[in-house]
Amino acid sequence: MIASALGREKSTISRERKRNGDLIGYLYPTEAQAATNQRKARHGPKVARHPKLEKYVIDKLHACWAPDAIAGRWSKERPDQSITTESGL
Repeated sequence: MIASALGREKSTISRERKRNGDLIGYLYPTEAQAATNQRKARHGPKVARHPKLEKYVIDKLHACWAPDAIAGRWSKERPDQSITTESGL
């Protein structure tokens, strides 16, 4: 019921509840977001983990490209390695 109302699969809702819930499965938004941020911080920005991507981004930033344009062009040229501006640009 929740999954269909949100337009998501049941498994997605279940996984998120397990990942971010307490013993009774309740999601506290502030704590859930903090846990997400902590998980992401462990890995660092995607750009820093991929030297070719990092060079591409730096070159485009020096050429005065906007982050949206950089992410869009990279993703169009390399659909299997798509990125967004939230990837650490």
